[in-house]
Amino acid sequence: MKSLKLVFVLVGVMSLVFSQVGWAEEKGVTKLEEIVVTATKYETSIKDIPGSVTVITSEEIKNQHLPNGDIGDVLRSIPGITLRRAYAPFPAYPNIRGVGSDATVILVNGIPTNWEITQAIPPENIERIEIVRGPASALYGANASGGVINIITKEGKDEFKSTVSGGYGTFNTHRFNATTSGGVDKKFYYSLAVTQEESDGENVVTNNVLPAIKMIDKCEYDKWGASINTNYKLSDNSKLSFLYNFFNDEYTRGRPNVGGDWDRHFASFIYDQKLGESFVFKGSLGYRYDDLLHRYDYGGTKYAERQRRYTDYYEIPVELQLTGDVGLRNTLTAGFFYNRQETDQDFISSTTGALTQQNKYKVRTLAGYLQDVWKPTESLIITAGIRYDEWKNYDNTFTNFKDKYPGDSTHDNWNPKIGLRYNFTDETSIWTNYGVGYRPPAPDQLYDDRTMGGNPKRANPDLKPEKTHSWELGLEKWFGKSVQARLVGFYNYTDDKILSWFGADNVWMSKNLGRTESYGTEFEIVLHPIDHWLVTANYTWNNAKIDENPSKPAQEGNWLPFSPEHKANLGVTYAIENNFTISGVARYLSLQHTNDDNTKYTAAGEERFMDSSFVVDLKAIKHLPVRWGYLRNIDLSLSVDNVFDEKYRTFFVYEDPGRVFFGEVKFSF
Repeated sequence: MKSLKLVFVLVGVMSLVFSQVGWAEEKGVTKLEEIVVTATKYETSIKDIPGSVTVITSEEIKNQHLPNGDIGDVLRSIPGITLRRAYAPFPAYPNIRGVGSDATVILVNGIPTNWEITQAIPPENIERIEIVRGPASALYGANASGGVINIITKEGKDEFKSTVSGGYGTFNTHRFNATTSGGVDKKFYYSLAVTQEESDGENVVTNNVLPAIKMIDKCEYDKWGASINTNYKLSDNSKLSFLYNFFNDEYTRGRPNVGGDWDRHFASFIYDQKLGESFVFKGSLGYRYDDLLHRYDYGGTKYAERQRRYTDYYEIPVELQLTGDVGLRNTLTAGFFYNRQETDQDFISSTTGALTQQNKYKVRTLAGYLQDVWKPTESLIITAGIRYDEWKNYDNTFTNFKDKYPGDSTHDNWNPKIGLRYNFTDETSIWTNYGVGYRPPAPDQLYDDRTMGGNPKRANPDLKPEKTHSWELGLEKWFGKSVQARLVGFYNYTDDKILSWFGADNVWMSKNLGRTESYGTEFEIVLHPIDHWLVTANYTWNNAKIDENPSKPAQEGNWLPFSPEHKANLGVTYAIENNFTISGVARYLSLQHTNDDNTKYTAAGEERFMDSSFVVDLKAIKHLPVRWGYLRNIDLSLSVDNVFDEKYRTFFVYEDPGRVFFGEVKFSF
């Protein structure tokens, strides 16, 4: 019934829209000539990219309610992406087309880091988010089999602007934000955002996996962050950019001595230099440092603190890139990439203070890539690229593993990609591509044998790297200036798929599944039917299953965990400039399995799946232009997440909190 309800809503809206599209007076769909950087590593029109690309602007982010205060909430309504999230203190796991959360590379201003950064960048300092679906390993290397998500921060403009906002909502949630941006002498530009959020949380836990764990407390959290992005024009042909981002998150997890205190630091330098009329050099240096504390108790009805885990994580990515017009309508990009990652974990007994376990390991990546974009005619674009990666794990210490000092391991891989796009007219395009992605096993998957939060975790030193092959075929059509539609078909298969999750015995383990495949379609439509109205709708059908598994043939034909077959979203925005904006989003997800056996219920009747859900979110903003000193505008907003109080789960252990209200006032200067 939930899916039928959404279908009727979609059909009704589409009928209304197409009956009025002939007299639309909007200036047009703004994404017709959108310029992106992620797909090719330099500025390129979406109409010249043979791939599936989505851009989320700062305006679109502003018009949505973000109940968890980060970009994970924005990704909920994007086609082809599903999310897992425990609850507000935790980052979201994005999964593109069923390939898996660990197969999506997250970038910040083009610099790769891991998925946990999604909760750390304040949305108020994000200019846009670019999403490229399908294997991107030809440019971004390991773990990009599903695609990439690039968070691009604001740079500031000549005009000085500042905002201050504060809000209050359900669960005694307080949120404060402040931003300022501007420029000096048309050379130096900056954008700064500070955010703080505190909540009593809510005991929304329905724990069907570990019923012995009793939740007796709310899930309180206090998180804050700051982000500053600056750039300095050294000359008309060169620019130096600097970003620093800090995030702190302190939380409890339904029990007084289960929780954590996390600090996340991310910094980057980017140097851009034009070389003559034809070439551009870009160099980047990133630095990531996480200082994480996790606290654990004894489980069951024993609430005293048992253990603390201290984690230090370091990452230093470096990239050098040269792009240029080499003649004959060819644009060539060549690059070198280096990354060094280091993890140190100490497990300390809370009663004796003794070191009970230690994990230490390092990972080094060396890579080189080459890409050519050839336009033999104005209508035809051919893109081809290849990247070579060497991945090395070394200096291992895992004191609970049978070999406390596992030896070094090295993997290397060639990752090609080729795509073609043909623009029949300015309004009709077709494109196709083929690409390869790969993912090596992480050191903790190979050697970490421990108790994690009361749940056993088993090492698997026999894990093999996974490799994904992907094909896409897409069609884009513009109907005048008011309607843009896109239809994409995709097919992926992955050999030696790595799955990390709880097994039937409730033990966390990583294993190779054999061959998995996912195929399906994504349909998107963007409409400006009449003045002030914007309608977006998308639907994803994804058949993601285990194709071959010699070690367990009974699983062949089973659904991949956390990969719904159907996903649909409908968004409607009505806006009158400087007056009023109201946005509504309806989100549908079909049933999701949570294990590779597709077990729905245990022998004890415990639920092991996530049921289908239909959720509606609303946000209304009243704009009040004023001229009081430096004050220029006051925004009053009210948001309702999950209007109809649907019971559903984003993370199968934890039930989402139901209907959530949030009111906010924002002052703009």
